[in-house]
Amino acid sequence: MNNHRTPDGVNGDPAPDGMNGDPALGGVNGDPAPDGMNGDPALGDVNDDPALERAYRRLLLAYPRRFRRDRGTEILTTLLDAAPPGRRRPTTWDAVDLLVGGIRARFLPPPGALNAVTATLAALLVGIGGAAATGWLGWQASTTMPSAQAAAATAQTAFGEPATDPVADPGDPLDQDWLGMRTSPGDEGNTGPHPAPGAVQLRLRTGSQDPVSVLAGARERMVAAGWRTDESAADNVFWASKGDQVVRVTALAGDRTPDGGGSWSEGDPVSLMVSVHSPAPGAVTVLALAGLLAGAVTGWLAAAWALHTRARHRSRLRVATLVLGLSSLTLGVTTVLLPALAGVAGLASIDGWSPHDSLVAAAAVRGAGFLAYVVALGLAGTAVLAVLAPATPAPAGPLPRAKHPVVWLVALSLLVAFLGLSGQIAL
Repeated sequence: MNNHRTPDGVNGDPAPDGMNGDPALGGVNGDPAPDGMNGDPALGDVNDDPALERAYRRLLLAYPRRFRRDRGTEILTTLLDAAPPGRRRPTTWDAVDLLVGGIRARFLPPPGALNAVTATLAALLVGIGGAAATGWLGWQASTTMPSAQAAAATAQTAFGEPATDPVADPGDPLDQDWLGMRTSPGDEGNTGPHPAPGAVQLRLRTGSQDPVSVLAGARERMVAAGWRTDESAADNVFWASKGDQVVRVTALAGDRTPDGGGSWSEGDPVSLMVSVHSPAPGAVTVLALAGLLAGAVTGWLAAAWALHTRARHRSRLRVATLVLGLSSLTLGVTTVLLPALAGVAGLASIDGWSPHDSLVAAAAVRGAGFLAYVVALGLAGTAVLAVLAPATPAPAGPLPRAKHPVVWLVALSLLVAFLGLSGQIAL
């Protein structure tokens, strides 16, 4: 900062009283300046330019109110003392140093490896919760299954005759069998839109005993009607897509039910079955990523705030906050975060991305069961304890700085890598 050292209280240290406009502190927000701020001869040459003082006050607004309250006047006085006479605006380095210090004080937890890890885990865990909530709500608000009438019309095209008795199967969007299925089950060859799990199913009992020819006839009729069909490695199934429908057509011998069950024996006639799906809503991916980012930022800032306010607690309240917060985070990591990360890693290893895969966070939360509620209540309780911090100034003197900055780099890298991986596989 122009060959002078920034005083204690800047760039992460506690800030002084006086930066919140308290008239008793003087020299702030138009109040009379403290002794020596207007060129007191006893202090020698002091820069008393009002424009420079106003500029420094604006820059100090980058710091949280508690910092400005505790040491704002001291910082402002020192900055003006260090400025040579005649200077009317802060140097570039002064401005950058104050802004970076304010950002650090606002958005980073107190120094220390445990604090860095705590904030990172809180960000990831709350991010998973945000992705689960927005993804699930987005799925519920979307059309994920066609109407019975539309499905019957599609089946009639495949059957070559009217279709009756549609059976609606809403499916389970959080079923692990569907997550990671991508465009089709196994190697069935669907390269069209990604189907949602829910479907309307219809069946036609044919008089033929040759499933290959029955399936070939259904394919020809659908192609003639403008459907796009895909080749399959199996000889008894194909997928077709058109407009807002994705269809799976199968031909199996026997008295089959729409879901492929039923009874059959050698030489039975073929049952032709059609499952009509809606495409998985692509907006769910956007909503899940938005929830992930919003939750991660909220978790990080909440953890940083709670860790800062914990320093003001009395010993018993401090211990209670530590025990409840760390136990909730530990439970959340083992029951929600690790399963979600394992799911993301598994999905990333499979080619392609289905919008339905965006529900992996919701699946992890549901898998945790009632423990997810315990984690949420524990984190909420930790926040309540943090609010109980008495409104007293922080201890005088500079706070200890992190001895190992690499800890911060690792913590922030984990957060950025997780967010980046989620965004990359979604795109």
